Amino acid sequence: MGIDRFIHSKSHRFSLPKISAIQESAQACDMQPFSAEKKKELDAIFSQTFTFFAKCNYTYLFLSEDHKYIIKFLKRDAFDPKSWLAYIPVSFNPYHQDYNQKCEEKSKIFLAFKMAFNEFKEETSLVYMHIDTITQLHRRLAIVDREGKRYKVDVDKTNFYIEKRAQLLCPKIADLMRNKEEERAKQLITSVFAHVNFLVRRGFFDPELTLCKNLGVIEDKVVQLAIGKLYPVTNGCTQLTQGLNSLRSWLERNCPTSMKNIRECLQNKTIPLS
Repeated sequence: MGIDRFIHSKSHRFSLPKISAIQESAQACDMQPFSAEKKKELDAIFSQTFTFFAKCNYTYLFLSEDHKYIIKFLKRDAFDPKSWLAYIPVSFNPYHQDYNQKCEEKSKIFLAFKMAFNEFKEETSLVYMHIDTITQLHRRLAIVDREGKRYKVDVDKTNFYIEKRAQLLCPKIADLMRNKEEERAKQLITSVFAHVNFLVRRGFFDPELTLCKNLGVIEDKVVQLAIGKLYPVTNGCTQLTQGLNSLRSWLERNCPTSMKNIRECLQNKTIPLS
């Protein structure tokens, strides 16, 4: 195992193999071909150079030149086994157990992607999704990593999705309050409850909901950012209470005058808050 860890030691630097297409993804989601209008929009997007913006558990984020779009490449190593030892199916093998968990998580995430694109495109600000290897775009995208190194990516060999760039929810509310636009801030808070309530009524929810991180704002419209976490509701009341309490705690510290507005929202929505 020590030799294996040495051979498979991971570099923290970005590289193209880290965003190569994930096996079996074609079976998970088969997106419909895009229209001529969508092709024109994508041509304009792919003509830009994208610069490294951030990374999260499952994706690398790159920002377009015009700062209007984010492309999220799926990390291959987030789904691949940590070691060749993972293929030894014995009960006491921690690598095999970890790999089984990754396979289950991958299936859930790809189903969430498909659902978000097909049912909640407006609520998630999704522009395009390429998480299968069937659709061929025949495009190469210029990207720049955090160290300034440039790459040309054959997007057909990657799994990614494009979304409109959004400002995180809490910084947006803070900006409005700082600029004395309290009414807009209150309307935005009301929109948060409406957004979450809409998803739950459709039978979906983010079980790891962190409103300050997973929700964004585009032109005063609330959108879901963490689309890979949209799962069917299992224990909606408990999950909603925990998630919305995180927003309440932040607002109590940063925008205390908005608390009355929260209570008004709760009276008009079917969302509980302890």
